[in-house]
Amino acid sequence: MSYEQLNEGVKRMDENKQSLYIIIFISAIIVGLTTAWFIHLNNALNWDIHETMTAEEKTDFSCKALLPSIADCLERYGDKGLRDSEYMVESCLFSNKEEFIEGLPKSFSASIEKTLNEGVPESATDLKGVSVERYAVMYELPVATKDELDAKYEYYTYGCFINYYILKYEDGSFRFAVDIANT
Repeated sequence: MSYEQLNEGVKRMDENKQSLYIIIFISAIIVGLTTAWFIHLNNALNWDIHETMTAEEKTDFSCKALLPSIADCLERYGDKGLRDSEYMVESCLFSNKEEFIEGLPKSFSASIEKTLNEGVPESATDLKGVSVERYAVMYELPVATKDELDAKYEYYTYGCFINYYILKYEDGSFRFAVDIANT
C-alpha cells in the first residue's frame, strides 16, 4: 500500500466522519425542536392557574367577564392557549346554595335560581381538575355594555365568546365561573 493510497483512505474517512457529524447535528436539532414544540403544546392545553388574585386582577377579569360587580367574589383564574389565550375565572367557594346566592350580587339571584332549577348539568372539572356538575347559565345576567366599561375592555363586548357557569361540587358547595375565549 502506497502513501498516496493511505492518504486517500484517510481523506475518505474524514469525509465520512464529517457527514456523520452533520447527520448527528441535524438530528439533534430536529429532536430538540420537536421536544420544545411538544412541551409548548402541552403547556398550551393545560390551565396555568393563578390562585391569589390581586385587586387589579380581580377588577381586570371581572371587566373582561363583563360583570364588574363580581370583582370582590373572584378567587382564582387560569389561562391557556397557543396564540390567543382562553381564561377561566372562578369565584370563591360557597358552602351551600343559599350562601352562593347571597354571596353574589343580588341582580344575579333570579338567573341563578332559574339555572339551578331548570338547567341540565353536565359533568366537568374546575380549574384544578376537581369533578363538578356544571350548569351553563342560560338566563340573563346583568352584563356590562361597552359604555359601562373602560375603553380597553370594549373588545370583550363583541370580540370574545364568554360563557357563564355554576359549578356544583359533590359536597353541595358552589362556585361561579366564567370562560372567556378570545377567538
